[in-house]
Amino acid sequence: MKHSLFILPFILLLTACAGITYHAEPPRVSITGIQVQEAQLLEQQYLLTLNIQNPNETALYIKGLSYTLDINSREFAHGVSNHPLDIPAFSQGKLQVTLSSSTLGLVQQLQHLGKKTDKELNYRLRGKISLGTTDLMAHIFPIPFETTGSMNLTKIFQQKKH
Repeated sequence: MKHSLFILPFILLLTACAGITYHAEPPRVSITGIQVQEAQLLEQQYLLTLNIQNPNETALYIKGLSYTLDINSREFAHGVSNHPLDIPAFSQGKLQVTLSSSTLGLVQQLQHLGKKTDKELNYRLRGKISLGTTDLMAHIFPIPFETTGSMNLTKIFQQKKH
């Protein structure tokens, strides 16, 4: 009997939580800028500017995110950010985050580029956004995102330096 009294509230709690779901569409994340921030012997830091679009009819209260940048199908850099960003419904916002890569990863990318004839960098940015809402499910299950694209290496190096 004592076990039933303990189990009953637990079952009721699980049933109540099953009705709470977060039905937001994943935000659309795109890279709008990347620059070397710091280069050391074993690690490089990059400043990545992201444009985050909210396609939902409710605001997104981003409390943080984690992300990985793959270049030419190889993991290149990763990072985390705890910079909050509030994006109203059907709006967008910019967020600057830091990426870290190892020297070994950079060398491997340069070797791979040396073999290519078109000098096109194909990238994939993937990660998870944690929301700062009161919705229990949004705290437990971050929203995944992924974007792909390509950058022309010669155009990157032809840009004017500031």
